Amino acid sequence: MAYNQSPNYYPNYSGGQPGYPQQGMYPPPLGAPGGYGGLPPPIPTHSYPGAPPPMPMNYPNQYAPPSGPPPPPNANYNPSYVPPQQYQPPQGPPLGQYQSSHGAPYQPQGLPYPPPPMQSFAPPGQEARYLGVTVLAPHAHPSTAMIPGYNPSGDVEAIRNATKKMGTDENLVISTLAPRTSMEMIALSNAFLAKTGKTMEDTLDGETSYNFKTALHGLALGPLGCDVWLAHLAIDGAGTNEILLTELLLGRSNEELQLLIGAYQKTHHRSLVDAVRDDLSGKTKRLFTMALAASRPPDHFPVNPQQVDSDVQALYKAGTGKIGTDEVKLSVIDFALFLTDWIFQIAFFDILVNRSTPHLTALCNAYKIKYKKTLSRVIKSEFSGHSRDALLYIVKGVKEKRLGEGPGIWRDAQLLEASMKGFGTKDEQLIWR
Repeated sequence: MAYNQSPNYYPNYSGGQPGYPQQGMYPPPLGAPGGYGGLPPPIPTHSYPGAPPPMPMNYPNQYAPPSGPPPPPNANYNPSYVPPQQYQPPQGPPLGQYQSSHGAPYQPQGLPYPPPPMQSFAPPGQEARYLGVTVLAPHAHPSTAMIPGYNPSGDVEAIRNATKKMGTDENLVISTLAPRTSMEMIALSNAFLAKTGKTMEDTLDGETSYNFKTALHGLALGPLGCDVWLAHLAIDGAGTNEILLTELLLGRSNEELQLLIGAYQKTHHRSLVDAVRDDLSGKTKRLFTMALAASRPPDHFPVNPQQVDSDVQALYKAGTGKIGTDEVKLSVIDFALFLTDWIFQIAFFDILVNRSTPHLTALCNAYKIKYKKTLSRVIKSEFSGHSRDALLYIVKGVKEKRLGEGPGIWRDAQLLEASMKGFGTKDEQLIWR
C-alpha cells in the first residue's frame, strides 16, 4: 500500500478516494434503533505503543436517509449522532495526515512511519565519527549530491583555474580547500571527479611538489582517507616508520580503529592487520596485533576501582617487582628468565592496550601513589626501542597535566613542539600531526 493511501475500509463518499466500489447504507450497529444506517465502522487505533486515542472525525453527508417517520426515542440508547444537515467539512490536513498529540503525522494502521528528514547528502548509517569529525563510512558509496548549504561547483572551478595555468595559484588552492569540512571535502572530491574525470588528489599532486604537495594530498583525502594513506606509507617498502605507525594506531577508540581497518581494506584490498603483522616482528608485532583487535572498553564505562588496584599490582609484578629487569636474555642459560620476562611484558601490553582512557588515567595515578614512582619511569627502565616508545605514547596520552585539559592534549602539544624544536623542522611529522 502506498504511503498516505487510504485503506480499503473507507467508503467511496463524494470527494473520497477513487477506486472503491459504491456502497449503500451501512448495516445498523448492534443495539442501535432500526430505521437508519448508523455510523461507519470506527477507524482502527494507532498500532504503536503509547499512542493517543484517534481524534474524532466528522463525515460528509453520504448515507441514504431512513424511510418513513423517525422512530420514537429510545431511553436506553443515546448515540452521539448529528443530523446530516449539521455536518461540517473536516478541519485540518487531509485524511492520513492528522497530527497526533506528539506532533507526528497520523498514519493508518499497517503503514510505516516516514524516515526523519535528511541532514546530509549521505544516507542513514553511511556517516561515522572519526577523530571528532563526521566522515563517510568505508562501506558507503560517495555521492556528488550537495550537502545542505554547500554547492561544490564553485570550488571545482576554483581548483581547475588554480591548476590549469602555467604555475599553480597556491593561494587560491589554500583558500578553497582550507575552510572545507570533511564531508564538504568528500562532496568536492566527487564533484571534481564527475566534472573532470580525474581525482582532485592526482590533479594537485601533478601541480605541486615537496611538503606542500604532501600537505595538500592529505587535506584532500579527509581525516580517514589521510590516515589510510599514512598507514600505507608507514609500512610500505623497506623498513617501518615506527613513529608514524604508533601515532596512527595506538590510543585510538575501537570505532576509530574499525573505521581505519575497513577503509584500508577498501582502498588497498588487503587487511591492515595482516599488513602490520608482516612488517613488524617480536614484541612490537604482538603489541600492535593486540591493539588492532580493538577490544578496549568504551570510555563512557564507569571505572572499576577493584580492577584498577588489580592492574596496579600486576604492573608492579611485571616491572619493578619482578626478579631480573633486563628486557631480553639471549644466552641459553638465561632462557627461563627470558621466557619469564616475555610473559611479564605481555602483561604490560595487555593492560595498557585493552583498558579505557579513564581507567588508565586512574591506573597511572594509583600506581604513583602506591609505589612512589611514575609508570613512565617504569617503562623507561624496563623497555627499549619501539616497544618503549609505543608504551610511553599510550601512558602520556592518558595524563591530564591541567584540570579540564583533556587526556592527550599535553602529549600532542609536546609532539608538535618536538617536530619544530632545534635546527630545522621535521616537516613530515608536523604535517601528519
